[in-house]
Parts: sequence; structure tokens; C-alpha cells
Amino acid sequence: LVVVVRRDLNLSCGKLAVQVGHAVHSAVAACPADLREEWEGDDESKLVVLQAETLEEFTAICRHAEEAKLAFFVETDSGVNEVDPETDTAVAIGPAQGSQIDVVTGHLRVYRSKDEERIKELEERLRQAESRLSSVAQNEMVLVMSTPPPDAIVPDFFEQWSWEGDTSVLPFKWRSGLEECGLENSAPELSRPWESANFDPNSIFFLTQRSQTAGGALLLPSLREDQSLVAVLWVHPNHRRTGVGRCLLRLCLHRAWQLHRRRVSCDLSLAAAVGCCSQSAMTMLLESEGFQRSA
Repeated sequence: LVVVVRRDLNLSCGKLAVQVGHAVHSAVAACPADLREEWEGDDESKLVVLQAETLEEFTAICRHAEEAKLAFFVETDSGVNEVDPETDTAVAIGPAQGSQIDVVTGHLRVYRSKDEERIKELEERLRQAESRLSSVAQNEMVLVMSTPPPDAIVPDFFEQWSWEGDTSVLPFKWRSGLEECGLENSAPELSRPWESANFDPNSIFFLTQRSQTAGGALLLPSLREDQSLVAVLWVHPNHRRTGVGRCLLRLCLHRAWQLHRRRVSCDLSLAAAVGCCSQSAMTMLLESEGFQRSA
């Protein structure tokens, strides 16, 4: 025996129980005695409550049950509370063989209120967030600065560019650099940070050589008021082991110091993500600048 309830009505738990109860009673009361005894005596017999998302889907289920020559009973509410008078709320189909009813209702989901769906969705998002936090905690390295960081020394034959509000050249260089390091599909706040309402033009850094972008870095504020995040640190493959990465990292540290953010974090997985270097090389760079693994 299957009861299909209209989910679009968003019935309360009590109202839902009443409608299902009425529909089941109608179906069982109208069932021939021999079939009812067989159904009640079968230990594997089940009562299942499924959901129809809309009135149109509900109506189609009723029509398909009739075409399949299955007994079905529509519960129509009088409209004393929650719904309008003469509202079809539920339909009981059967009792009958499960294989027969499945032809009509096999594609439907077990009934779950919209609140339950929302709770399940939130639980899944929480689980994913906890998983990400666990991953970040394992890969995060942190530097707590008590004195100004060392000077950022631009390597010989390289030039440092600052963001000057150019709407074409610097954004192009940033995107091109990310593409060359395999990061073209990054989230917008990383691939197009200048589009953010709180974009800080003094927290994005470029090093070039003969007009070719050699590397870039992006410092973002963290949820903690005293902390910044080195969100992106990339170096073109042709310019690794030249001091470009260290220079970019120190530029980030100096900006964090200017912003009075004495705690700076960096996710080690960035190394693999942006093709900057191996994770071990990234670890050595961070450790040499005083970073330690997050507790």
C-alpha cells in the first residue's frame, strides 16, 4: 500500500498524519476481505509514504493508477485549517502487489518535508565545510610577526609592478599567469580579485622580466581581524628558483604588517594547485620565513 502526499502544500506533521491516516483507512476499508487478509498477513507488506512535488504530478499519478486498473483513493480535505476547501492532499494506491504499484509510483521519492530537506542540505554543507576545514588545518602554515618582516628584494633583471588601476594590462597579465600555472578555473575572488567590492589594490603583486609576468601573489583578509591569508602565490615555470617566490611572499608579509595583521597563514596545497613548486619546496620556503604548521 502506497500513499502519495502533495509536498507543495507543506502540511504540518499533524495535518500530514491525519491525511495519510484517512487515505489508508479508505483504501483498507474498500479492499475486498480476502485481499485485505492476505495483505495484513504478509510479513513483507509495507506502507510507504511518497511525495508528489506539484498538483500536476499528483494528478498524473492518480491518472496512471486508474490506467493500471489499481484501486486508489484520493483524500480531499474539507479546508478547516491549513488548506483551502476541496483540496486533494493525498492518494492511497492499493493494497496490491509491489511490482504493480511500482509501475505507477516507482520514480517517486520517500516523503520528506521541505524543512527536513533543508536540514539535510544544511547537514551536508556542514559536513563538507568540516571536511574542508580539516584539510586546511592539515595543510595550513602560520607566521605570527612580532617585528617587521625582512625586506622584499626584487631579483636582478626583474621588475615589480603595482596595481595602478589599469583595466586591461594588469588584469590580462594576472589571468595569463594563472593560466600558465594551471589555475585558470579558480574561484572569481582569486582569478578576478579586482571585481570584488573590497578589493585592495595594494595587496596584489606582480614581478615581470622583459614584459613577461614572472610571478604574482594575492593577500586577502581572513575572518580573524588580526590575520591575513596568502591566497595565491604563483611563479612562472621559467622563473622558478630565482628568488621570485620569496620576494612575492615578503611583499605579502609587508602588506599584512602595514594593515596591522600580525598573523599570516598560507595553505600548503596552494603549491600543488598553482604549480608554483612542489609542496616540499613550498614548505621549505615558508619555514625559512618563519612559518610553522598550524596547531
